[in-house]
Amino acid sequence: MTLVPAPNYDWIGTRGPFGLATQSGPLFDTVLEMAQALDGYLDVMRSPKRTKRADFDLIHEPTGIHIEVDEEQHFSTHRLKMLDFYGPDVDYGFDLEEYRALCRLHGPRIDRTGWAANDTVNFGPRSRAKQGAFYDSMKDLVLPAMGIPHVIRVEVIDREPELAWALNRERISAALAI
Repeated sequence: MTLVPAPNYDWIGTRGPFGLATQSGPLFDTVLEMAQALDGYLDVMRSPKRTKRADFDLIHEPTGIHIEVDEEQHFSTHRLKMLDFYGPDVDYGFDLEEYRALCRLHGPRIDRTGWAANDTVNFGPRSRAKQGAFYDSMKDLVLPAMGIPHVIRVEVIDREPELAWALNRERISAALAI
């Protein structure tokens, strides 16, 4: 299996939903609502100035499937708020209810970490966890809409990558058809 670092895309980053090719329709409306739910600075997101793109972890080149490795910071209460925007009957490349449960369990602690309190340009003071939750959701919801296969998410809160691989090997292999 060949995994390489994934490319960056212009439609995800400090411009948030305003980098999308189309700025109309249900997906754009949902992403805009998500940014507003996190108190995002829409004027900054509308600005043509770009300061940073959200990075992806890995891509399986033959299939175009992205794999995201989710350490503990991905399970904030802000991420839980974003997961509430997800439809229940869609294959997101991860177990939606499991992620919700992990956010409820770990979110209050994650929200108090120094990392979560860092400032960001598009969400303001003490907003790094908000930005991360928003970027994760953009990856989950927008990739398929842009004709790119959905993201596979692998939870590694315990920082045990070998265990994470063992627990997810079959799911990842099936998705990648390897």
